[in-house]
Amino acid sequence: MSWAFGFAGGVQIDKLKGAKFKSDASFLVGDFGKGVEVKFNSIDLLVETASFKAFASVKLSTSGDKVGFEGNGEAETVSRKFGAGLKFYQLPNGIEFGASLIASTTIVTGSITWSSIGGAIDINTGTNKYMVSLLGSAYPTGVSRDVTEFRNIKLSVLFSTNDCGAVPVVEGAMDWYNKKELYCNIKVKLDFCRMLVLGTMSCDKEVVKGAMAKIDATVFFTTKSFFLGATVRTTVFSMTVNGAVMIGGNTDLNATLTPKEVKNCASSFDNKYFTNGSIVNGIYFKCRANAGASSNGNIWVASYSVNYSSELDAIFVYNWTSNIFVLGVGAKVNLDARASVLGFSIGGSLGVNISAQGGYNSGWYFDASAGGRLEMYFGDGRGVGCNSKSIKLCSQRIWCGVSCCCWGWTGPSCSSRWCEVPYPCGVSGKLCLSGSVNVSYSQRNGFKMRF
Repeated sequence: MSWAFGFAGGVQIDKLKGAKFKSDASFLVGDFGKGVEVKFNSIDLLVETASFKAFASVKLSTSGDKVGFEGNGEAETVSRKFGAGLKFYQLPNGIEFGASLIASTTIVTGSITWSSIGGAIDINTGTNKYMVSLLGSAYPTGVSRDVTEFRNIKLSVLFSTNDCGAVPVVEGAMDWYNKKELYCNIKVKLDFCRMLVLGTMSCDKEVVKGAMAKIDATVFFTTKSFFLGATVRTTVFSMTVNGAVMIGGNTDLNATLTPKEVKNCASSFDNKYFTNGSIVNGIYFKCRANAGASSNGNIWVASYSVNYSSELDAIFVYNWTSNIFVLGVGAKVNLDARASVLGFSIGGSLGVNISAQGGYNSGWYFDASAGGRLEMYFGDGRGVGCNSKSIKLCSQRIWCGVSCCCWGWTGPSCSSRWCEVPYPCGVSGKLCLSGSVNVSYSQRNGFKMRF
């Protein structure tokens, strides 16, 4: 781009026979490599009266591979609301055309009542893709929309003739609202061209009062594989819990058709549990819980602080193709405390680590370990090395009366009649204790114990 400058402006009329009118527009003028060109960003229009309100936004493209426009608008009366969209582009090898219309209504179809309904069409002759969609929102008949409602419903049928001929790809999606708050987002894809089914659900659910859980579930099927998985993230009673569970058969995580939702769920597990490092064959479960607490305060001439953290782990894996079976648990606890009285500090920390895992992998095995660490310090000993102590020396300047009379303690020069006399003014140290034990057994190496 050699040069360019832009324009932006608008017109607003507040009193036009009881109506309000507002318009905004912006565009660029410049040399973008093909001579002087004009590029329109958008044109927005708003008309509002006491009983009617309408808004429209249009984007124009006057250069490049896509020349045309696209826009959307909304209109609202006292009893109805409408939404529409329209686009048209001239492409190097065809055209792109799309249109949509949705209107508020009340249509009862058995157990479902539609509060809005509409449709859309999208055609691209350059890529030979043709799509039609059903749009709308609904709620269960006989139930208030304030209790539960299904918004942003979209059911589309896509024909991509270059890739699949006349075989369609059907997709559906909706947002499930519960008490006017988003509860779940649900998506389903039926790809008859590639013969696969994909379903995803992302929900926010209150597991106990005041504690929300984020749940993501995925279902994926092809003619040669299947996968069901879910992940959970929540915080309950100051404990953060993350879990993942899945079951799959011949699902290759490196395959082109494997969706990202499947890969995200499988990323919770080490690939050593997969066949050939990438194929999900079996049942997998993993959970981790973290908790912590802290307290601090001041009592007259003393102060204190206490910090606590813990972690619990559990894993279960059964890979029926590679004949791998794993069951393991683990726990970690850390405690740190400090107290200070009249400026003198004493404190310590304690850490405990316990784990056990067993199963079958080319033979039965078992491994268990336990370890602990204890540190205690006083004074400024927190920052010194383990099992060490130090004495802090201060000095007091006193008058000697004669030069070099300071019993070996002198000032900056030997002729000084003042002496810097050292004396202990602080003691610090740290004591450290640690230990561990490991017990293991395998059919190949037998029984072992290490300390």
